[in-house]
Amino acid sequence: MGSTTSSSSHQLRLLGYPYVPDPGTGRGIDRYLHYLVEGCRQRGVEFGLLPTRQYNTHAEQLLRGEPSVLRALHPPPPGVVHAVSPVGGRVLAVLGHSCFVTTIHDVMPFHFWRAHPARYTFLRWCITLSARRSVRIIVTFQFNKNYLVEHLGVPEHKIDVVPIGVDPQTLGVDGSTATAREDDIPRLLFLGSWNPFERGGDLVLRSMPDIIREVPRARLIFSCASRSIPAMRELARSLHIELAVDFPGFIPEGSLGSVLRGADVFVYPSRIGFSASVLQAMHVGTPVVAGDCLDMPEFVSDSGVISPMEDPSKMARLIIGLLHDRDQRRRLAEKGKRRVGDFSIDQMIGRTLEVYHQVMSK
Repeated sequence: MGSTTSSSSHQLRLLGYPYVPDPGTGRGIDRYLHYLVEGCRQRGVEFGLLPTRQYNTHAEQLLRGEPSVLRALHPPPPGVVHAVSPVGGRVLAVLGHSCFVTTIHDVMPFHFWRAHPARYTFLRWCITLSARRSVRIIVTFQFNKNYLVEHLGVPEHKIDVVPIGVDPQTLGVDGSTATAREDDIPRLLFLGSWNPFERGGDLVLRSMPDIIREVPRARLIFSCASRSIPAMRELARSLHIELAVDFPGFIPEGSLGSVLRGADVFVYPSRIGFSASVLQAMHVGTPVVAGDCLDMPEFVSDSGVISPMEDPSKMARLIIGLLHDRDQRRRLAEKGKRRVGDFSIDQMIGRTLEVYHQVMSK
């Protein structure tokens, strides 16, 4: 079994900061770190896990987390350190560590900067610095590799594309066949989590007038955190579609499977790219309409319908086409279920260990 101490005898260390190896937090990088830790243990790979803890606010991370991780990494430990995010990679770069790998999960801060100017300016710096100083970089999609090469000047040979691994059991939904519904009302579903605007919820609402004109009985289930509902309700009222939209609030994981299976189409024109919500929909066989943004087209591939971003009318036409074509929905459901299998944890761990081996053998 692999060790999780920080002994100097280890030639491999995992740096989670500011994330923790816990699949239950809802944060994707926490889950990623958990899979790496468990994958190394199950394969008998000796490793050290540098001290990690979850910080509730950015201020706490800055005031308590930064001094803690700097102490843990000074002097730089021998061997290879894998920073599971560019925030940790930036710390290694600043300290002058000469042999570290960084995973860069996305390049969203370069595309969606106005949403969080201060935070994304910081993350841009982290991505740029860690990308240039790492001996190897792991990215989850080819889109991200292309961006680092073309816009940050990172040598292509330094970057490995390793698709993110997902355990279907941790998606919070099971892939059982949908049960017969009591009605034949066409249902669309959108999951907006804490910030529905970042996930394109306003575009979904703006597509509804066109959809209702063609499919008058269509209804939209618009799920998001309660703090965002008033603004979304107001937009629905301004579009005169309030009677066609349900706002159930945040849907808990235990109910998510039945809600997904009860939808005819899952609509997700996300401005921030990849999301596990799309995998959840595919896993239960709900056809997906996603936005042409960042890594989403590469991720969805031909297992869903890709709509141009910021074009609600075009998205409406694509959704209407799906609602009228039961055979296409069935084909997409089958492709979506197969697509989920491309994101296996075993494959992710195996390819990540290959990167470690290549770095250590130099």
